[in-house]
Amino acid sequence: MASTSILRSLANLISSSVDIIEERAQVPDLDLAYHEGEVSDNGFSDPAITDAISCIIAATAQLVAAIRPAHLTLISTAMMIHVPAALRTVTDLHVAEILREAGPQGLHIRKIAALSRTSPGKLARMLRLLATEHIFKEVTPDVFAHNRISSLLDTGRSVDKLIESPQCKWDGGVGIAAFVSYTSGDTLKFTSYLAETMQDPSFAHSEDHVKAPFNYTVKTDLPFWQWLDLPENEYERRKFGLAMTCAPLHSMLEGFEWGLLPKNSVVVDVGGGVGMATLPVAKVFPDLRIVIQDRPKFVEDARKLWKAELPDAVSSGQVAFQVHDFFERQPIQAADVYLLRWIMHDWNDSLCISILKRLREAAGPGTKLLIVDALMSYACQDSFACGIVGAAKPLPPKPLLANFGHARVGEYLFDLQMLVTVNGQERTIRQFSDILEIAGWKIEEVKSAAATQAHIIAIPAVV
Repeated sequence: MASTSILRSLANLISSSVDIIEERAQVPDLDLAYHEGEVSDNGFSDPAITDAISCIIAATAQLVAAIRPAHLTLISTAMMIHVPAALRTVTDLHVAEILREAGPQGLHIRKIAALSRTSPGKLARMLRLLATEHIFKEVTPDVFAHNRISSLLDTGRSVDKLIESPQCKWDGGVGIAAFVSYTSGDTLKFTSYLAETMQDPSFAHSEDHVKAPFNYTVKTDLPFWQWLDLPENEYERRKFGLAMTCAPLHSMLEGFEWGLLPKNSVVVDVGGGVGMATLPVAKVFPDLRIVIQDRPKFVEDARKLWKAELPDAVSSGQVAFQVHDFFERQPIQAADVYLLRWIMHDWNDSLCISILKRLREAAGPGTKLLIVDALMSYACQDSFACGIVGAAKPLPPKPLLANFGHARVGEYLFDLQMLVTVNGQERTIRQFSDILEIAGWKIEEVKSAAATQAHIIAIPAVV
């Protein structure tokens, strides 16, 4: 049984962390809809506040784990699958848009279901589960309304338009709704076969990207990316593409000293998709030359996006678009920066080394390699990071887990998301160091940016 002193320590940590937040910021009301630019987007960038938030999340989860009967924790955890299932259902039934048009007073479930063309009784049960998880709120019996969290699911489109043309839901707009629909739908299906693939030797012992639970689920030998490109998967492809835009892009400006690069420095966004990562860089640093490389379809979409968002960069030649397979010889030699954003986690170690070797072959003496990816931590103390500038993370206050526990659970969830989709993985700094060293690179520095990602800066290793 947990000792009273540990319970009291956790409770005190929660209390003192709340004091820090209330001294420095005004916390938005959970019952009110989210508004872009509110204090949580700005004031919560204060390191003291973000640390306090992490302490509250970690300590609260650890306190619950310590005091709740163990069998109830296991049962509750197993049954949590119904939460993402309900979340995907209400997202795809346009409930967020219906409630936005209804206003803060909410709407009766009969009217919500009529617009969604579904069962009011079943939908009410899903919304009630989500409201219990603080997503939506039930203002009076069977009347539901938005709260701060649920309002982020709103794509901004009119209900009439969505009913008339449901496929338009993922034509641009809010990435978080697409991410929720994709993850709580497609990924949930893939991950449900994780146990089967771990017991099938042809899958369990393979690092091949066509031996993932995704392949087992949909019964295809195609890699996930090629499967998405099939004509019959156009709806899912557009949803997935929009989902990938929900990652915070402001961190691209914070995790690297772009301003120190000389005028006309060349930045190659390798596997850059439509170039969302380098778009804010180009806006702030117009003297840099950006090259976006990816498969033909992404390059075509990138050109359209940049013409709409930053037309002068396209017409002036500040940005160029290039079809390129990063497993082949890199056509841009001796670039000032090669950027790999959310690329490494898609591939196993041997394929990551192949990508990195191609860039090492092309690198000049002054080339920087910038890897933007999640940086995993062990759930115990590890001293390896102490030898790399910026890699060591400060230990949280006792009695929290060394990795900040539930406050960092997103890293481990993303890790399994990569496993079930493409047989990929998120990595620790030790694992990054190993594959970079084999490929001829040396980590120079690590900078933490957004909560779920790090910027790993590497230079060519001296042979």
